[in-house]
Parts: sequence; structure tokens; C-alpha cells
Amino acid sequence: MVRILVSHLIERFGENPSGATKVTLASSIVEQFPCLKDCQGKGYEAWFSPGRFHRPATGFLEERLRNVRKKIRRGRQKPVCSDNPRDSSNFTLPDSNVDLERATQMIEWLRNNIWPASQVEQYMKETAIQRAKWIRDDGSKTIMEIAKEYPRLLDTPGMISQDFLILNPDCASKLTENWVPVFKDKILQVASKQKQALKLLHDIETMSAERQSDIAM
Repeated sequence: MVRILVSHLIERFGENPSGATKVTLASSIVEQFPCLKDCQGKGYEAWFSPGRFHRPATGFLEERLRNVRKKIRRGRQKPVCSDNPRDSSNFTLPDSNVDLERATQMIEWLRNNIWPASQVEQYMKETAIQRAKWIRDDGSKTIMEIAKEYPRLLDTPGMISQDFLILNPDCASKLTENWVPVFKDKILQVASKQKQALKLLHDIETMSAERQSDIAM
């Protein structure tokens, strides 16, 4: 659904639609599909929330737009700079305090170990920024590619939430509050209709609620 909506946005308004346009689309989504409306705020913030106080915009639409813009710009093989240095689309990941060699060692260990749990959790925490950079590098990584490179993301409960907390500390509490009761089941239902997700979801009914939450995220 997000892919279709963002494709429509770009087709009609270009790769940098205005904030007002994105707000209009987000509000229209929850008006047409009330089951997707958040019970807090204006109800559409999960789909698009404008940036404020020098912080980037957030939401499903904005995240997809960022990924599409990266693909477009790499296809042109030259950087595209925004006229506005504070453009909210230029989301910058925080710097890691772990050097590349150490991070590589931890990532390799994580590929081959699921125990002890405390060490898995700590290594996942320390490599969160490197992982995010790898996933966002060209915006084209599939779920299966990510799971192969970072298997502990899916088979260790809480790791996706931990990554989100590290990368988005200001809005992590809202995600935790709304994800399971509002969005988890709806996203899994939509994903079950996608051919590329069938392998990942084949035994979803037997999974714990926490594991289902991680898969949906």
C-alpha cells in the first residue's frame, strides 16, 4: 500500500512533494480507512508527521520517499543537493562509537551465534548504526537479504525495537505504545497477500505475539 501511494505522489508531485501534500495524503488514508487511524493526535501521524525543531519528518510515507529518492539519485550517478540545508528528507544517522573493524567482528559473531542472549543483545546494540547504514545504503534491500545478513534481527525478540530506539530515541515510546494494539495485525494481514513475504510468514500463527510484532516491524 505504501509503495503504491508513494508512486502516486512522485508521479503527481515529483520526488519532493511538499509537506502539505503529504499531510493531505496521510489524512485521506485514515479518512478512507478508519481502521488505520491512530487514536492519538490527528490520527495520521504514523503515515506522515512533519519535521519540527530541526528534526526530520517521520512516518511510513516519508520513509518510503527517502528510499525512493536514494534509488533515483544513485541512478543519476551524481549527488542531488537540496536547496534547503535543513530539508527534513536529509535524514542523517547518528555516528557510531564502535570502529569498523570491531563492528565487523561483532557482526560476524552474530551471524554464527544465538547464545548467550546477553551478548547477542549487546552486540546487536553496538552494531545498530552500522546495520542501519547497510540497510539504507541503496534502499533496495529485501527482507530476506536483511534476514540473511542479520539473522538475529528476526530470531531474537526485541532486536528490531532496540534498533528503532537507538536510531529514533524521540519517537520510540510512541511506536512501542501503538505498534501492537494498532498496527501489528493490520500490517501482517496486508503482508500475507504479498508473494515475497510468504516464506517469512508461513508459520506466523504459531509465533508468539512478540515475535509477530518483530516480523511486522
